[in-house]
Amino acid sequence: VIVTPARVLVVAPSDFAADIVCDRLARAGVKPDVMTRINSTRRLTTSVMPSVLAYCNTDRASGAFVLPPSEVVQGFACVVCTCATAGTLVTLGIPAGHFTHIVADESSQAVEPETLIALTLAGPATRVVLAGDPCQLGAVLRSPVANTLGLATSLQERLMARPVYSEARSIV
Repeated sequence: VIVTPARVLVVAPSDFAADIVCDRLARAGVKPDVMTRINSTRRLTTSVMPSVLAYCNTDRASGAFVLPPSEVVQGFACVVCTCATAGTLVTLGIPAGHFTHIVADESSQAVEPETLIALTLAGPATRVVLAGDPCQLGAVLRSPVANTLGLATSLQERLMARPVYSEARSIV
């Protein structure tokens, strides 16, 4: 049996939620050489929890967030970012299937297209976990047109409405 080390992408719909995940993993003992927190280059470093800054990539001269090269990102066992920033990983050239696991935390608060950005990095063997409570705060969408087209529904909520999940709930 060949065991491949896990490479996990954790996404959340907001910077705050992604920071919380990073902070909790750090408190659990995950070190900065194992995990990185990828931020938008437009985000201010002052908006990041101090415990999370050690996991972020910043330019020493300006203090601004920078995107590490693809090979650096691929060297981490765990990458944490927002759903939208996951698109940057695609732009960096991270291949689909690089991550063995993709975990979307608070996925019921993300609109479906947002979650799908991260899922473009999934390959045939990637395990995907959508975590969140669809009975709490739902996805927020400001466009009435997108709302009428059904885009205000989260991917998790849409999948849970499928018959396979209805049957599973009646067994429990």
